[in-house]
Amino acid sequence: MTLNLISRLPVHTQFRLRPLFWPGLALSGVAVALSIVALFIWGLAFGIDFTGGVQIELQTPHHTIDQARALAEKALPETPVSLQAFGENHVWLLKTAQTTLNQDQILAALTETFPKDTVIRRVDYVGPSVGDDLKQKGVIAVVVSMIAIMFYIWVRFEWPFGVSALVALIHDVIITLGFLSLVQEEFSLSTLAAILTIAGYSINDTVVVFDRLREFLKKHQREPLISLAEKTCNHVMIRSCFTGVTTIAALICLYIWGGAALQGFCLAMIVGILAGAYSSIFVATPLMLLLERYIQRTPKAPASVV
Repeated sequence: MTLNLISRLPVHTQFRLRPLFWPGLALSGVAVALSIVALFIWGLAFGIDFTGGVQIELQTPHHTIDQARALAEKALPETPVSLQAFGENHVWLLKTAQTTLNQDQILAALTETFPKDTVIRRVDYVGPSVGDDLKQKGVIAVVVSMIAIMFYIWVRFEWPFGVSALVALIHDVIITLGFLSLVQEEFSLSTLAAILTIAGYSINDTVVVFDRLREFLKKHQREPLISLAEKTCNHVMIRSCFTGVTTIAALICLYIWGGAALQGFCLAMIVGILAGAYSSIFVATPLMLLLERYIQRTPKAPASVV
């Protein structure tokens, strides 16, 4: 029955997207501006991967999270600590920012305060110099990936396509970062990995749109470009929706049952996928049309690049 229902879904949509291109582009501009404002006001909640500190995974069989948090604050009265559930069976993830205490002193203070049946399962220590180095390398990784993606689009298509794809990619990354800043989700190495994954996922949606547009340009050379763009978006919309929905469904399951370590990654990916699905149609496409109108010509259908 489910297969029959799926088979009856339309392959292509017939929406009037042309009047929505420019409002959609304007809405994206507002969203990007608000995201930048959020980043300036609140910034990113960098985790100990970037700021330095100690992360301890411990298990207290007979304590609730509030009791365990109270014990942690008592053990480290002059150190800001955070405690969150990490899986099941009274396992907690305790995080402290960089302090004057070293790792051995922190562990000694916790051992004295927590009951003897407490099990310390893992300890991760990151120094402040390592955190700064990771920040720099993270920024370099994002910038280099964007440049490489722009070069790929530029070679495969013409320069208006490459510029439009790059702007859509930056749009997705900034909106994701702005959302993380707004909700103050911890920004860790796994979140940085999500940002890089979003870049690849987003550009994939844009390439699908531009590749289909290139096919239409070969077949309908006399048809207006904006009409072909509208037809292209309708042809790829169902495919993009199915891909996005299935990916987001998997990410939601990971967010709920994957534990605290994966929540930042999943949240960033969900926002990035939604932004990428939107930008491929309402950012990359109208921006490409504006660039083509600016140089007053219709793009040629480039040869296929393998």
